[in-house]
This record gives sequence, structure tokens and C-alpha cells, in this order.
Amino acid sequence: MKKLILLSLMFSSTVLGDTATVTWNHPTTNTNGSTIPASGEGSLVSSRVVYGICTVVGTFNNAPSSLLVLYPTNSVEINSLAAGQWCFGVYSKNTYGSESLISAIVSKTIANTPTIPNPPVILTVATIAYEINSKGNLGSPIGTVALNVKCLGTEPLITKRGNTYYELSIDDVQLSKMPKSAIIVGLCAIT
Repeated sequence: MKKLILLSLMFSSTVLGDTATVTWNHPTTNTNGSTIPASGEGSLVSSRVVYGICTVVGTFNNAPSSLLVLYPTNSVEINSLAAGQWCFGVYSKNTYGSESLISAIVSKTIANTPTIPNPPVILTVATIAYEINSKGNLGSPIGTVALNVKCLGTEPLITKRGNTYYELSIDDVQLSKMPKSAIIVGLCAIT
């Protein structure tokens, strides 16, 4: 006599970009209440994970895709999912070839957020800090700054002889004299 398996699904979904991880608990009993043996006749042999786009939880828009997972594996990672609401369910199969009804169907929204790199970092490449004179040009040296200190802003304040000078934080400058200007600059480059 063939036995139909009742699947109890415990689902968790981790979404990383366009990937979902489906995890479930295998059933321990058959629909007639008998215990599923650990091995031999009537034991579990596989699970079939079904997944697809859904607009209503529990209703696949089209025929779902499926993955066969051999027992005792109880987790599968599904990659390359497009943005949208995805539904997932699991069937179990025993050695008799009987497949359970589908588990509870659960859903997860995939929001393919593109990976965007951080902007380039602009750092000091020389140790002399300058003030800006009253005409808005490069003024006299007023102190020193360590190499590889983050410069402020994304655009140079002054370009002179092919060199670009960006604003520096006064906290990063060891002053040798008090600047007349509120803006201090240093020679910086994108790294």
C-alpha cells in the first residue's frame, strides 16, 4: 500500500540581491498518522521545491519552476531571480514514489537593488597645507598635513600648474601660523 506524505513546511527566506534560500522541515508522519521510517520502505527520498512569480500568495502566475533535492537535504538556494513577488512551496516523496501535497506556499519580494560602488576617495599627496588668499588664489603655506588624509569635497577649489588643491579640515592640519583665510587647502588626488 502506498502512503501519501504530509509535509510540514517551515520556511525562511534570505534575499541577497536576486537570491532566495528556501529551508524546510521534513515531515515525520504520513497522512494516515503512521511514522515515516528513517530508512527502508516508505522512507523519504527527495523533496521537490517549486517556485515562481505570484501576484497573490499561493497562486503562481505561470507553471512554477522546480528543483529536485535529495533527502536529507532541507535547504536550497535559488539564484537569478528577477525583481517581483516570488512564491515557494515544497513536496516530499517517499520510496513508494508517492508525493505529498504541496506545503504551505510562502512568498518573498525580490527587490534587485543594483550594487553601486562607493565614490572614489580623495586623499592628500603632499604634506604642505596652504591658505587661500584674499583673491581666492593659493596663498602661503600655513602648516603641514599627513599623507593620505581625506580631503573635503569632490571638486578641487584651486588648480595651479596641473595640481589640484582641495579643502582640508583644520583638525587635520598642524598649523605653523594662524591662517588669514577660513579655508585651508592641500594637494590631493583621487585614489
